[in-house]
Amino acid sequence: MGYYLAFDGFNDYVTTGLRATSAASNANLEVDFWANSGDTARQEIINGEGGGQITLNREGLGIITFYYKLADSWVGLNSPSPITFDERHVVKTTYNGVTGGVELIIDGVVVATASGASGALGDTLDYFIGTQANAIGNYPFSGRIYSATLEVNGTTYTYDPSASGGTGSVLPDTTSSLNGTLVNFPTDDSQWVFYSSGTNTPINLSITDLLATSARLNWEQG
Repeated sequence: MGYYLAFDGFNDYVTTGLRATSAASNANLEVDFWANSGDTARQEIINGEGGGQITLNREGLGIITFYYKLADSWVGLNSPSPITFDERHVVKTTYNGVTGGVELIIDGVVVATASGASGALGDTLDYFIGTQANAIGNYPFSGRIYSATLEVNGTTYTYDPSASGGTGSVLPDTTSSLNGTLVNFPTDDSQWVFYSSGTNTPINLSITDLLATSARLNWEQG
């Protein structure tokens, strides 16, 4: 159980302040997410421009695409089949700046690979969650983020909504303390949604429910 961060598909996004200045070590991205079936437009889940992009629906409905840039050349991988909407998925991409090897991994399965040119990434920008880095506000994400992990130049940054405690405008980085900042989200903390690990379903309890549960537990323990 924990909290996920809900994106409205309109103008919500998160800034990280993290940029891949060189890929001599690596530029690996991972996101645990749930995409809403009602939004079929292109969506940027994680975007650092040339530093790597995980995109949904760009090359077809439900298709996951990973793009990155070497000098003036863009390289991309597409998932061979679409993901299932309204379900939780983990997408991981890897780029090795020494060997040039690239992988796209969905729910623990390698679905696409490539090898070729190696070296530093070109035209990198700060990583954003939920929007395009070079045109902020474009291609907003519609769905839920359970976690996002960026491993850049040998350092890992883990953005964990559960660490927020369900409140505030900061998306905590629990490994390197480079916290993300929420932009255009509600001010009433409704973007943080508590879920149970068994069902991944939001839990909404009224005061009446809480009192009844407390009374039942006291009776059982007595």
